[in-house]
Amino acid sequence: MADYSKRYFRLAYTFTIAALAVVVLQMTKVMISGPLGTVLSIGLIAAAVIVAAYGFRSETSGLEIPEQHTPQHYFAVLSHSLQTALISFGLHGAFYALFWFAIPLFETGDEPVFFIILLFVVPAGLIAGAVGRAWDWAVVRTLKEMKEQDIALPPHSGRYYAPFASYAWLWKYSKGVSALTGRRIPAGGTFCAVFFLGVVGFFIIRRATDYHLKRMAGTQSVTGRQSNLDLSSAVRRG
Repeated sequence: MADYSKRYFRLAYTFTIAALAVVVLQMTKVMISGPLGTVLSIGLIAAAVIVAAYGFRSETSGLEIPEQHTPQHYFAVLSHSLQTALISFGLHGAFYALFWFAIPLFETGDEPVFFIILLFVVPAGLIAGAVGRAWDWAVVRTLKEMKEQDIALPPHSGRYYAPFASYAWLWKYSKGVSALTGRRIPAGGTFCAVFFLGVVGFFIIRRATDYHLKRMAGTQSVTGRQSNLDLSSAVRRG
């Protein structure tokens, strides 16, 4: 793996470990102040641990593409949603603590961006990715296009779907998107979109992929017509 790939992984796991640490600290704090935050914190951590444990025991290596409405499809949607929820919850608390303790000039320490992602963006992506045709359009279709272009597909063993272990699968997927679009969408951009937005990130990247593929097809069409015109001119001159 290239050095820049390792840097992405180090950064991703640094964010993850920091977010988990903040979640644990928040959980110990709200145990005294109220039960709602306690239930939310324990629920997020327990769900991530359960899904991760199941992922390491699940064997799905025979599948190339996680078809829609299969256990692997639901598992992947849940996995990406859980890890994004934990990261958003942790970063929300981290920014709150930063502004509250380190920057007293601000009257409030709340950081609404991660709060909005946690309560609205992640659930919306989870629901849209689990039902309807969104997963087929955003992920399965992209992987099929990679296969048609002989781009190496990411492996689908169970460990690649576990929260936080799925970063390896996501990075391979991101490199495939970059290759599919002629590097117009960098691998780091795809990785960060799903890392911070969950399943919604797949939808955003798919829309960007469609845009770039259409532009690439248009460019190839214009180039082909120009080549035909040049050939016709050469024949007439001959």
